[in-house]
Amino acid sequence: MASRTVLPIIRRARRGDPVSQLRLGRLYLDGGEGLGANMNSALLWLDKAAEQGYADAWRLIGKRIAPQSCDNPSKLIRWYQMAANDGCERAKTKLAGMLLSESRPGDQATRIERAIGLLRSAADEGHGMAQLELGALLLLDRPSDATQVAVAVNWLERAYQAGERNAARRLADHYWLAGATQLSRLWYSRCVELGDVELCYRFGLLSTLHGHAGERFLERAAKAGHRLACEELGLRYALGWRDESGGTVNNRNFKKAVRWLERAAFLGSTKACLLLSLLYNHENCSFRNHGKADEWMLEAANRGHPEAQYRTAKRLLRDLGSERLGGSRQGRAEDPDVTAVRFLIDAERQGHPQAARALNTAACRIAPPTGAEAAWWTNAVATMATINLPVAMRMELAGVMGMRLCEMMFVDPVDAHRGDCFVVDLHPVGIRSRRRVVLIEHQAQREVADRARSLFASADSTKEDLVGDYDSRYFRFERLWARAGIDCRPSNPDRSTKAPRLPLENAANAYDREAFNSTLRFTG
Repeated sequence: MASRTVLPIIRRARRGDPVSQLRLGRLYLDGGEGLGANMNSALLWLDKAAEQGYADAWRLIGKRIAPQSCDNPSKLIRWYQMAANDGCERAKTKLAGMLLSESRPGDQATRIERAIGLLRSAADEGHGMAQLELGALLLLDRPSDATQVAVAVNWLERAYQAGERNAARRLADHYWLAGATQLSRLWYSRCVELGDVELCYRFGLLSTLHGHAGERFLERAAKAGHRLACEELGLRYALGWRDESGGTVNNRNFKKAVRWLERAAFLGSTKACLLLSLLYNHENCSFRNHGKADEWMLEAANRGHPEAQYRTAKRLLRDLGSERLGGSRQGRAEDPDVTAVRFLIDAERQGHPQAARALNTAACRIAPPTGAEAAWWTNAVATMATINLPVAMRMELAGVMGMRLCEMMFVDPVDAHRGDCFVVDLHPVGIRSRRRVVLIEHQAQREVADRARSLFASADSTKEDLVGDYDSRYFRFERLWARAGIDCRPSNPDRSTKAPRLPLENAANAYDREAFNSTLRFTG
């Protein structure tokens, strides 16, 4: 509650007395005479006094009032400008900060140049905050000019000497990004007591890399939920900590390693899942568990780690007789080879060096068809579409997926379409044929596969589709071709010679397949 001596000042200030307004603004700045410190009230009365020409009022605004204390910071620019012209270093720094925070288009370069001039003027007069802001501004966007970098580092070092501890953090971050680990660790050591989680992680990591004690800083960051710190702690406990000479101290602790890596995995670390898998498979691990190792490797693969995807795919292709895995995109059990192909596709997209070679072994790649025979086949499909749409759809699908005649007649387009690939498998209908996984890599393949799935998913398509055993389907197919005016004869049964393929089947198939028992010979 305001004291009796303040009440007359308040009454005179309300009547417009500038001296009383200035005095009341001073009281609200620091509190006193029964009034609590209140920046908003201080700015209210100092602004009224400054409007009446009292220089001490706008000097106090420039020196003591921060832009965050005002609901409308733009009205402070006038007083900051007057205080800056009067030589107030704090006002220059605040005015520069407001110029940099403005988002008006068109004059950004001018505003930045003016802000640098204000900061340089305040920094030359020894203002630590201005030196800090000037150095940080010059290092913005990581300039390539060595002279500008040297000037910025000099200002940050002077700011640190002036008592600005955040300047040490700026310098440490600069050297961290530049790869100068020794200098980065030096400056992090001077500001680590600031307690920032990222700062503790970086200082602990650099200390560990150079053989110094950094475990407690990593633990401090890890306990605060820093994912990379948990990763690093788990890795260090698994490999052993280094001494000052750079050698590895034999102080492994697999239990602590598992604890920190599991916490990192819970925080979203993909690398931690891979490390857990390797740890559970380690020959020196007392709680070695191949089942958990496979689970963590699969988890890392599902999260998108390319090495884990490659290893999981190789294991699935090696153990194709194992049980199916759950969790496919369609919500159904997924075949191991399809899962492996999807993992290899993702790993190849991320640049894994061995994924492409493994993918060529696990799946077929069909290049887009070209040439006169492809054009003839397209016309044949169009003619068949006027007679029997489901059969024409099968013909078009066989062309883009490189299928044989028997595969074309028996494949189920709805079940075979798996999104990223197309599975050609005739075992469910009792035909001995090698199961193939065809990659859907081209837009034409995807469009045809999507249209085929949509068509055959409807009940109406089964009325005109090929049904029955092989002979029944082939007999009807031959008659439909005859109606369409297309010559269709069985290929030469001599197995010593290669029979021709369907017109759009491409020789780039990764499988070295045998000659076809029944294909089509075209005389069009």
